[in-house]
Amino acid sequence: MAIPSEMDGVSLVPLLDGKPLPARPVVVEGRGAQSIRKGNWRLIARSPVARRLRFGESEVEKAVELYNVKDDPGERRDVSQANKDVVLRLQVELRRQLASSEAPAATQVTASSSTVRIRFATAGRVANVSGLVKLVGEGKLTVASERSSATVVSMGPNEFRVEFQSKPDSTVELNLTIEPAGADINWQWWSDGTPWPKNNVFAGPLGVVAPELAQGLRADESDYLIAPQQAFVSAVHEFGIFIARDMRAEPAMNVSESAQVEAQQAMQAWGYVRKPEIIKKKQQETAQ
Repeated sequence: MAIPSEMDGVSLVPLLDGKPLPARPVVVEGRGAQSIRKGNWRLIARSPVARRLRFGESEVEKAVELYNVKDDPGERRDVSQANKDVVLRLQVELRRQLASSEAPAATQVTASSSTVRIRFATAGRVANVSGLVKLVGEGKLTVASERSSATVVSMGPNEFRVEFQSKPDSTVELNLTIEPAGADINWQWWSDGTPWPKNNVFAGPLGVVAPELAQGLRADESDYLIAPQQAFVSAVHEFGIFIARDMRAEPAMNVSESAQVEAQQAMQAWGYVRKPEIIKKKQQETAQ
């Protein structure tokens, strides 16, 4: 039976006849990173939005990691600096494998919705928040305030000024509609007249720290924002801007708050998302 052209994979039928499968690299994409396993080596290449990792109480930035999974199956020792030739060879192979893949899922992720949702939380206090949003290049941008909680003023074609007073116990949400969906956007945000800290900008369904989005959104960063449901945010405890992009032509997914908290705990253990004390406070509130 012929393998359909839209499928990306290898038939396992030879294994049923006791025949070995030919050795091939294993490529994985997800959580803002791409990896390739070939032989004893595993290379991880991180996108800019996922390079900040937490180890205990410290944070580091890593664009590339390399592990010898034979000697270090738990991937605890990054040996990329000592094996730069292996890193280069696997980077070339990873690019080749990704270029040759035509998986429908990859196409679906790129075809993101034209709607970007931005939520603001100010850690249980009232703050005067303002911002400027502008479309880069040709197209059309509209900015709307959810439940009319913010004042949106047009400053010219595809350029808006936003002002609102934040709420101590809930987020304020803006919805941006962008045409074409892949257009770039510049923005700036202030809280009580002070520029919004770039390390308090978060992306996607789990709130990954994303300082790259402090000044705007670029088309090549959009995939990391796509979310069937927005991240859980504790408006009383968290200070941040939370950015997500709707999925296109996908059914709505209702995920319980407890499931979101559980997922964030797992991501925190891997060092991808916000500080654990935020979730601990939420658990304490629930237990009371």
